[in-house]
Amino acid sequence: MSERKSLQAGITDVLHELERRFRVELTPSEANELKSAVGVLLGLRVSREIAKVLLERVLHMEESTTYQLIIERGIEKGIEQGESLGRLKGARDMLLSLGRERLGAPSKKVQQTLAKVNDLERLQRMIGKLFDAESWQDVVDTQ
Repeated sequence: MSERKSLQAGITDVLHELERRFRVELTPSEANELKSAVGVLLGLRVSREIAKVLLERVLHMEESTTYQLIIERGIEKGIEQGESLGRLKGARDMLLSLGRERLGAPSKKVQQTLAKVNDLERLQRMIGKLFDAESWQDVVDTQ
């Protein structure tokens, strides 16, 4: 078992045990606050993607007021940075996420090229291209 899978499996076991104890030993309000703290601390140890998967599978954090505040602050920051930049980033993130699933990890060159694309409509066309692309180059070549 790879070190990454072993870490993820270990964290999953710990989260399941925490979830069990939260249900048995705490009020819903106390449990929600502790779930938020666990989520924040988890982000210090594992990548965002792994933390997201683990938290969605094991800890149901949506009810937590702290979690909701974190989300609200993120939304406020996104609005402050400008709607257009947020949309570009969101489209790039979606393209990379879906592309990794379909085509594997993009090369540094592809990542650098995508970082320079500031046309939202082109990024949206690139996302659409993922359905029949055979390589990242097919996606990058989309005009």
